[in-house]
Amino acid sequence: MNLNIIFICAIALIAWLIIFFICKGNVKSKLLGKGYTVISVKWAPFGYGWFGEKDAIIFKAKYQDETGMTHTTYCKSGIFSGVYFSNDDLID
Repeated sequence: MNLNIIFICAIALIAWLIIFFICKGNVKSKLLGKGYTVISVKWAPFGYGWFGEKDAIIFKAKYQDETGMTHTTYCKSGIFSGVYFSNDDLID
């Protein structure tokens, strides 16, 4: 196998991982900026609302609002776009 192909694949994977963690950080920052406590932010490639989105990564976020109620929501974040939320569900 050609080493150039392996090198290019490794660079692409590293670039995707960097973008992934930047987008995940953007979601956390947006929730914290609203005064919420972040419980978890997990990758949800088949998440509600933006299935098949090409230029963004979809996450499922779980957080507590200022009244202590726990919510889950799907959100998308892209390296050149903001964070968009969809389908906010109240857990308790």
